[in-house]
Amino acid sequence: MTPQDASAPPYIATHDAIIYAVATYLEGIREGNSSIMRLAFHPAATFFGYYPGGVMEGSADGLFEWIDKNGPAPDIQARFAGVEIIGKIALVRLELEGLSGSLAGTNVSMSDVFTLMQSKRSVNTTWRATPRGRYWRYVENTRRTTRVLATAHRPTRAERPASASVLPATRQQRA
Repeated sequence: MTPQDASAPPYIATHDAIIYAVATYLEGIREGNSSIMRLAFHPAATFFGYYPGGVMEGSADGLFEWIDKNGPAPDIQARFAGVEIIGKIALVRLELEGLSGSLAGTNVSMSDVFTLMQSKRSVNTTWRATPRGRYWRYVENTRRTTRVLATAHRPTRAERPASASVLPATRQQRA
């Protein structure tokens, strides 16, 4: 009998690389250290979302500053609720519980949605986060309270390509 190649299919290796990138983000939260988290983000990454202190939008630098000021969140628990790979981009939905710190407070739960893209970093191919959206929830007075404080960024008409349409054509437009 000849030995057979038992290596994982390319899809599994791609999936694992995406999980690793998001796990780097999680480690930055757990340690309260943006220098760890930055490794998971593309240099031009943007952030858009609401949190109890207001709106965060723009470059990911605002997120990094928030992480450093918040401090460690050693009890954070994460669940990958979805990973979708589309060629060289991926969408990841992450459910977090137990976020804590000087800015977050205690018992915070949130949903993060990441868009990642495959990129070259020196000689290695890596996956890095680009835009990110957040839905923030927290536990208050031992009863669970959910607040919708974030939404994914919806491009304005000026930001969409001329061929893009958010809504299907109406009957009048089709005629």
